[in-house]
Amino acid sequence: MPTIAKSMMLLRRSSRIWPMQQGKVVNFRKMADYKNNHYVPQSFLNRFKNEDGELFYFDKRKPNKPVIRRSTDKIFCAKDLYVAIDEQGNRNVTLERDYFGELESKSAPIIDRIISSVRVGIAPNLSQNEKGILDNFLMKLWHRTPDSQE
Repeated sequence: MPTIAKSMMLLRRSSRIWPMQQGKVVNFRKMADYKNNHYVPQSFLNRFKNEDGELFYFDKRKPNKPVIRRSTDKIFCAKDLYVAIDEQGNRNVTLERDYFGELESKSAPIIDRIISSVRVGIAPNLSQNEKGILDNFLMKLWHRTPDSQE
């Protein structure tokens, strides 16, 4: 079974439809859906926004540019990073919508508990299962970045 990094690389480079389920293509969306794929989830970024809904952002690939303020929908993303497009222009967003969506929804309450605990000066008490979910989220978070693919 391929790793998530290999799966994402194959998905991005593939001109074929991916994945197939019982011989049918699954999870195709309109062309406008899921174009701006975030490698750092917006649900994670939103926890660090200022009152204006922006983050202070520095792009390490452009070290001569200053730190700037940006909305979370415009940073830590790339066009069609996890989308496969077939010969007819159909877009398969399975990886972005289903896989990463489920991963983020499982980890969000755990991250919320950690933040809540830390804000009141208490170390979070996580179960082994919660630690495993958080470990999986953080590992896959790193694997979905463009730097991990280079």
